Amino acid sequence: MPAILLNLDALRWNARQSAACARRWGACILPVMKGVLSHPLALRELAAEGFVRYAFAEYGELFSGGTPSVPLVENRVLMQICPLSRVGEVAAEFGRSTHSVPATLTALDGAAGALGRRHEVMLALDVGEFREGAPRESLPALLDHALSLPNLDVAGLFVTLGCMGWREPGEDFGATLDAVLDLFRAKGIADPEVSLGGSIVCPWLDRHGPGAVTEVRLGAHFILGEDTYHRCDLPGGPFRRDVCTLSAEVLEIHPRRFAAEDKPAFADGECQPPFRLPPPGVRLCALLDIGRAHVAPEDLVGISLPGAFPIASGTGYTVLDVTDCPCPPGVGDRLFFRPGYWSILRAFHSPLVALIPVRDDHPAEGDG
Repeated sequence: MPAILLNLDALRWNARQSAACARRWGACILPVMKGVLSHPLALRELAAEGFVRYAFAEYGELFSGGTPSVPLVENRVLMQICPLSRVGEVAAEFGRSTHSVPATLTALDGAAGALGRRHEVMLALDVGEFREGAPRESLPALLDHALSLPNLDVAGLFVTLGCMGWREPGEDFGATLDAVLDLFRAKGIADPEVSLGGSIVCPWLDRHGPGAVTEVRLGAHFILGEDTYHRCDLPGGPFRRDVCTLSAEVLEIHPRRFAAEDKPAFADGECQPPFRLPPPGVRLCALLDIGRAHVAPEDLVGISLPGAFPIASGTGYTVLDVTDCPCPPGVGDRLFFRPGYWSILRAFHSPLVALIPVRDDHPAEGDG
């Protein structure tokens, strides 16, 4: 069975480095719960470093362990655009949620009123990322509508960059935020909050400071320790990149003969990521017990077997070419990989991948 080794010491280190970034920028950091960080063990380490509020990328992650992973409602932020079908649950389970259309605001106001409580909302603005948020020309009407609802408190502005790959903040980004916030101030919100994500904004923050930004939403800082957009170090480090390590077992190993004309018949299909093709001749191939049901095999980086490379994957298997390895593995050996962003998310959401908590020099006793 494949397993993720969750290094709690590495996570704790990255949490401390992230807190130091927050102090340098002058803005608070809101950890983004994406499977890994909603795990009780991870939450415990973050709490020990002073983090108490968390953003959930999806509604269901709050209950991924069966019970709410963050005890206090006021410390739970729904980062996902609030689903109209779940406004009752969002009003009951979250202290703050994110909106971009009048319909969910109206429905949430009714749900909050029925519970006899108030609910904070952030209004999402699209600044060219095409991920979520109202267009800038629609924001005035959306803000007026939100302010008219008796059970909602408008906290401020929610902006995302980088996640869809369309835009990173330019030199004029701060001026854009200031112009939008003038609208909030004109409507009587004297100190609107600005929540900004993801980690692609960090170099901009290092150059310009937070300006109007009050909160930075980060996930990669904690679980990956690298700038996943530019494939480089994050500012404010050093961050550790060994929070998560994937372990897979060799199920079989056989020589396979490849001809020059051999290539995947469905090279453009979902079952074949853009793997490197083996050279012609007899190649030694190892079959691993991981596949697309567990991880995104194309983003795995081998750390225990120099010379190996993946050539194919299916639902439950990945094939490695191990011909050029100085010490080829044997059946039953476990190989170790540094998983990429999508592999980590998929593994932590999969019941088919075991979680093994570890410390730097030993298994994490008493941690599950």
